[in-house]
Amino acid sequence: MSILSRSLAAVLAAVLLLSGSIAASAAGTLPFSLPFTDVAENAWYYGDVFAAYDSGFINGRTATTFAPAENLTLAEVIKLAACVRQKTEEGAVTLTNAPDTWYLSYVAYALEHNMLPADARWTDTDFRRDATRAETMAVFANAAALEPINVIPDGSIPDVHTAQDYAEAIYLLYRAGVAQGDADHRAHPNETIIRAEIAAIVNRLANPENRLSFTLLPEELQTPENGEAADAAEPPKDEGSDDPAAETPAGEGTLYAPERSWSERTLHWAAIYDARFGEKASDEILLTADEIAAYNARMIADCPVMTDIAAFPDSVTGETVRALIGAYTLPTGYDYDKNGKWIETGTRNAILSNRAVDKVPGSVPVRRAVIASRCDLRGQPTDEGFYAWGDTYYDMIQETELIVGTPVAVLHESADGKWLFAQAYHYAGWIPVTAAAFCSAEDFARYASPDDYITVTAVRVPSGETVLDMGVTLPCGGEIGDSFKVSVPVRQADGTLAERTAALPKDQCVRGSLPYSMKNFYEEAFAYLGTMYCWGGKGDGVDCSGFVCAVMRTFGIHLPRNSAEQRVYSGKTTDIVYTSAADRLSLFASSRFPVAIHRQRHVMLYLGEENGALYIIHAFQGGDPVSVAVLDPWSAMLCAVELH
Repeated sequence: MSILSRSLAAVLAAVLLLSGSIAASAAGTLPFSLPFTDVAENAWYYGDVFAAYDSGFINGRTATTFAPAENLTLAEVIKLAACVRQKTEEGAVTLTNAPDTWYLSYVAYALEHNMLPADARWTDTDFRRDATRAETMAVFANAAALEPINVIPDGSIPDVHTAQDYAEAIYLLYRAGVAQGDADHRAHPNETIIRAEIAAIVNRLANPENRLSFTLLPEELQTPENGEAADAAEPPKDEGSDDPAAETPAGEGTLYAPERSWSERTLHWAAIYDARFGEKASDEILLTADEIAAYNARMIADCPVMTDIAAFPDSVTGETVRALIGAYTLPTGYDYDKNGKWIETGTRNAILSNRAVDKVPGSVPVRRAVIASRCDLRGQPTDEGFYAWGDTYYDMIQETELIVGTPVAVLHESADGKWLFAQAYHYAGWIPVTAAAFCSAEDFARYASPDDYITVTAVRVPSGETVLDMGVTLPCGGEIGDSFKVSVPVRQADGTLAERTAALPKDQCVRGSLPYSMKNFYEEAFAYLGTMYCWGGKGDGVDCSGFVCAVMRTFGIHLPRNSAEQRVYSGKTTDIVYTSAADRLSLFASSRFPVAIHRQRHVMLYLGEENGALYIIHAFQGGDPVSVAVLDPWSAMLCAVELH
């Protein structure tokens, strides 16, 4: 171990971050293997955690858990960096927690020694929030003397322009081999830092022999002398990936076939499908990524309710906004609240007045936002429900649900300031202001047209205080053992977007989109069995057309929300109103694609035929769960739509 290594090891053995973030291990008690059950041997960070733990300066959250995906606050990062610098420069750590606000002593030391970026204007709120990767690198760049070992020209880090915040520090750590980013050397500067990444940074700071050798010169200029030969062997692993060489190419999610544990129902119906179309037909890719992109583009072009949200303009006319708001009227015949109380005229007038239509200007500047918590989208700016007498299932101003990560264009605000009129890719309406996190055009694009993302494939995945629904897509920052590292949107107190880094299990999501195959279609549809029907997706349920939307979103296919538009625009439509049962059976059985069968105001997904009976899965009606049912081939039907 070098002098620097021994010095930093001594520092880190003396430093205790809050809640055991970085702590000392007792001398002579180190095991020959890690005790942490959540640090897999094939995880990219295993060697970093092992080296740090074996050196005696890092511990877990508990005796058996390391919590590699948990974040560190900016205050914790500053404390560690301040103690590292004090030991290396002064020979001993004398810093201690401040009596009232524990981190102020470390912040004061960092300010005194110019460790914090000159243009940083951090407040108490900032010190308590999760640190970003850029902020962490800016602080650690001044924690120890660093010499360049890599050729990293200005402007060569793909997502770090030399003029942006903290760029100098990021380039310094790249050049010193302390960081190298993801498989494409992107630094992801605005994402939060996690414990696994801190272990890697600290290990490379403490042990120069573990620093990374690479170059970002164009391949034709690389030589053994400048750091990396053109025919170099396997590249070093990055900070945010289990195996970068095996990662799914950005935008090619539908070509990537992850290993899955199939349910018995899925295998049963896949076997029936294979018997019709050939061995392993249910595994075949029905549409490629490019074909799905064309499918989505066709729906945007043809369907009047669909919007290319990624290309939404910076402003729209007031006339347009007033027309969108005015498209919703208060329902007649649905004059009672959920408790059966008559909704009075004064209440109705107050709801209409709250729309503040007269405040819409002639030209409306568009504000961009991302949905940070699942919310209801309403026809009017109110939580008041409008029901028929005696009904508790069908609130007639409930339009749809918006799931986490959905990008929206905000066009107007209610008079009471509690509601926003927003346009999503498939719907416009009123959402609670508390659900939307306002963001820059750049951040908006990361959600509206992401390059690297995950898609949730489970019906619901808890993540902190947030619940992620099937079809949620979030920016991906690499792999962490058996999980993907993702950015989850958070609404800050001032209404702007922040992001929380989370680890989502690989058995509940996929990098990119699911391959569009019949076996995957069956598995996603069956995942919803038992979920209660809720009109417009109110609460945490699903209705018939919302069920279809959710299943198809996992493949990257974005359908219109309502069944009326789905039956016209979502695929190849065949009118079956007057066809015979035999002809209907022949039509359903001949399709290689999933088939949606439409009745008046209802849509079902066709599964197949068994023993002469036709089976469907659907969200039928209020009070019932999503279920499999036998379809009467003579019953009233409008059309069959092949979803492609």
